[in-house]
Amino acid sequence: MVDFRVSVVLPAAGIGSRMGCDIPKQYLKILDRPLLSYTIEAFERVPWIETIVVVGPVTERRKQILENIVLDCNHKKVVTACGESTRHGSIYNGVRYLNTIEQKPDIIIIHDAVRPFIEERLLKEIVVAAQRHGACGVVRPLVSTVLARNTSGFLDHSLDRSKFVASEMPQAFQYDVILNAYRK
Repeated sequence: MVDFRVSVVLPAAGIGSRMGCDIPKQYLKILDRPLLSYTIEAFERVPWIETIVVVGPVTERRKQILENIVLDCNHKKVVTACGESTRHGSIYNGVRYLNTIEQKPDIIIIHDAVRPFIEERLLKEIVVAAQRHGACGVVRPLVSTVLARNTSGFLDHSLDRSKFVASEMPQAFQYDVILNAYRK
């Protein structure tokens, strides 16, 4: 059982430039709903998550799109905050927003707005670990070969994969830990 306050920050201010579409991927429709709505829904299904801060775009047009998604899809736990030009700036705005509410969370989950496939079991594991240790994130073993270059830019040697892991989402933090980290 999760017996402490948990909120989520979903950065959704990106423009999706790597995807090469005119519309940011979080707003692309799948079965008549924006991808972002599925991610929000996944977190709203978790009963112990209290607030979901969707950190949206800085342009008025895209801000209106985000607000329409929240209304049209009947999302109840969502509040919106204004994003920045960088992912870190947007996440910080979401964390700072939570500092303005009366009952601040004990734990904040940070997750990608375009990744709707998330299980409550995993969320519970990371928030319990974050409550105990200050922070917790999902990692996976590296399977690709990782190469180091020399100062001339040529491949020099491969790194020992057993010493590294790839960081994934979601990540969870004690509220004060993540707020103080961003302030520094």
